[in-house]
Parts: sequence; C-alpha cells; structure tokens
Amino acid sequence: MFLKKKYRGYLQDLETSTHPISGEVNDTEKATTIFDGITYSKGASTLKCLLSVVGEQNFGKAMENYFHKFQYGNTELADLL
Repeated sequence: MFLKKKYRGYLQDLETSTHPISGEVNDTEKATTIFDGITYSKGASTLKCLLSVVGEQNFGKAMENYFHKFQYGNTELADLL
C-alpha cells in the first residue's frame, strides 16, 4: 500500500501543479489547498526515510516526545526535525 501511494506522489511530481512537502502556509485557506497526494505520499516517504536512518526504537521515542511536547499547540517543521 505504501509503495502504491508513494508512486502516486511521484506521478503528481510530473504535473505542473506540484509543490514541495514543506513551505509557507499563511492561513487555513492556503492549508486546505495543499493537502493532496503530494503532501501525504511525500510526507509518508520522508518519515519512512527518517525512520530508516535513526532506527525504529529511536524514531518511536522521538515521536512520543514530539507529540507529548506539542499536544496542545502548533508546530513547525523545525520542531519535528
């Protein structure tokens, strides 16, 4: 299933409407326009790569800490990285 969704993201890269997985989002209207196959497929692929680099145990602990720290607030990409 992951590979199928990842492939969908790659196909959307070929279109002229492609966009990066991170960027400036100034309001909720803009946010609603960027949640598509690119966002989810590339985002999932990026997280899988990160998991493979740091290892499953370290990744799991880092995610646990991240969700605990920001459970009642907003975050930025730098907070995750």
